[in-house]
Amino acid sequence: MNLRGRMRRYKRIIGAAIIILLTVCMEIGFNYRSLSEGYQELDLSRYMKTEGTGENKNYVVEYQPQEGLFVKQVKLCGIFSEETYTITCIVQNEFGREEEYSVTDTVHPLFQEFYTNLNRRVTSIRITLPCSSGSRLQSVTISNEAELNKYRIVFTGIVFLLLYCIFFEPVFRKKAEYFFLLFSLSFGGLLLLYGQPQCNAWDEQVHFQTAYSLACGKTVEWSEAAEWMKEGKTVKCNTKAEYAQLRKAMNEKGETIAAVEQRGSLGLCHNFIGYLPNALFLKIGMFLELPFSELILFGRMGNLLAYSFVMFWAIRLAQKRKWFLLFISLMPTPVFLACSYTYDSVVFSFVTLGVVLWVNEMAACESRSRKGTLLLSLLLILTGGAAKIVYLPVILIWLMAPQVKQMGKKEKRAAGLAGLTVCAGAAAFLFWYWLWPILNGSRIFADVRGGETDMAGQLFSMLAHPWASIKLFIRDIFSLDNFRNSGITAYNQFFAGNLLFLNYYLLGVMGDKWCIVLLPVITILLFVREKEAEGQRLLEKRQQLFVLLILAAVIGLIWLSMYLVFTPVGSEQISGVQARYYLPVVYFGALAIQNRSLYINGGGEGIPKLAMAAALLLETVSVYDFLLKGRLS
Repeated sequence: MNLRGRMRRYKRIIGAAIIILLTVCMEIGFNYRSLSEGYQELDLSRYMKTEGTGENKNYVVEYQPQEGLFVKQVKLCGIFSEETYTITCIVQNEFGREEEYSVTDTVHPLFQEFYTNLNRRVTSIRITLPCSSGSRLQSVTISNEAELNKYRIVFTGIVFLLLYCIFFEPVFRKKAEYFFLLFSLSFGGLLLLYGQPQCNAWDEQVHFQTAYSLACGKTVEWSEAAEWMKEGKTVKCNTKAEYAQLRKAMNEKGETIAAVEQRGSLGLCHNFIGYLPNALFLKIGMFLELPFSELILFGRMGNLLAYSFVMFWAIRLAQKRKWFLLFISLMPTPVFLACSYTYDSVVFSFVTLGVVLWVNEMAACESRSRKGTLLLSLLLILTGGAAKIVYLPVILIWLMAPQVKQMGKKEKRAAGLAGLTVCAGAAAFLFWYWLWPILNGSRIFADVRGGETDMAGQLFSMLAHPWASIKLFIRDIFSLDNFRNSGITAYNQFFAGNLLFLNYYLLGVMGDKWCIVLLPVITILLFVREKEAEGQRLLEKRQQLFVLLILAAVIGLIWLSMYLVFTPVGSEQISGVQARYYLPVVYFGALAIQNRSLYINGGGEGIPKLAMAAALLLETVSVYDFLLKGRLS
């Protein structure tokens, strides 16, 4: 056997050895400064003094090494109130030029040691901390010690492993669903590990409260740590040492019961369906008596496993735009949501799988179409829509199904009656939830986070000003600012695609420069000519139009719901609409684009490699920038 044959035979062993070697080399590279110029902690406490008087009194530490000194980390020890401190340095860059550099960080009464990563060569350093009542700075040290960072090692190993799978394992280029599963569980595991016991995603404190209540059952025991999470309290941590202290503090708080409440009923409301994966794993964690920090991780794991399982089948069964579906499902935002307390990932995955099954039925020959598959599709869409009812119009796709055309008169009457029953149920729900309070003259505070919101009052306002309401909706929906991230304007100044796919909420959004990867890949995957199976059909023009009408209805309901439940009465701008709300209908909307005359010829392994490699690149950059660098380094 020649050399090439031996390498093929043992390629996995060789691949594993290379991955380990590259991971070790990367970690050595990250520790290069510490290995070449390392020193143990240098105590600067003797340089500590106080300046100013009264409210302007500060602790000040000034130190000037005789020669330039590389400072990896600054450590403050003491008893603190919640304050912000400043580190101002004269630093030397790689060319020997000196510049001023300043960084701010925070201390908190929850624990007594705080760290700031500096990673610069300094010739002068000044640390200023307010000397408030009850605060006492005990010591300040700087260090440049080498250390193995387990968070970084696991991250680097996963990136190299996925790169190997993309280019050297043909099975993943033929079976997209297996690559999705490996990718989602690998990066999802990283996000669980990096997430820590604090709220990171959109309104996660609200969703945690609901999931925790469901897990507890009729009697809800709120520990101090659970109350902390429910109220969305955070401690700014930017090193792994601080996060270790946070986990310890939350575990201690998790042992003390702060409040007990009784739930009136154990009955599940329609929107509780989306919380079941979180709640189920929280319940298992409570049964296992896990420490609170591990309990939080375990609850999030339920969402990740549910998302991975459902989307695995969606990608496996998809006969159209499989690689487009793989790409959008592996984008940073969907994976980030799957590792959070939220119902968004349940909505996205269930609605998408339902649409995939419907598309397969539409593409199949009439002789191969199955009623059971269509019913399962409708059930999945109904389940996802139940968690967030604005997506329920998608269920109207059953009207276009080939099975409807094959039905006899009695079956069509039965199907029509079933459809009317669903519509009547939805109408009854809307009457009970929205219209009955209006007729009853009561006021609804729709936004659970507070504010001047009143659903009944908003409806009255719209009815009193119909033309103004129509203009408002047309202007806001079609404006260039119709994708948002949060209520903070600075976090909204990004391209719509970045807010939709490359968004970690307040942790960060990937910059507009990444459009040069995102947009071309999406365009190619949308317009690439697929190898159609024999007998498969394209959507007719009238069917495409119907898809667009359903999509318009969903988008309209998204904006209407936010105007009713999130926007102050009579406002001339709709608040609260966020880009992530469009995720469940991205694949559905893509179906309206048919490759009849405009398409890209693609074959072989190029398209699969492009989709997988681009997804890996975007996920790698986002995880490193927003969760590893500056937080766990």
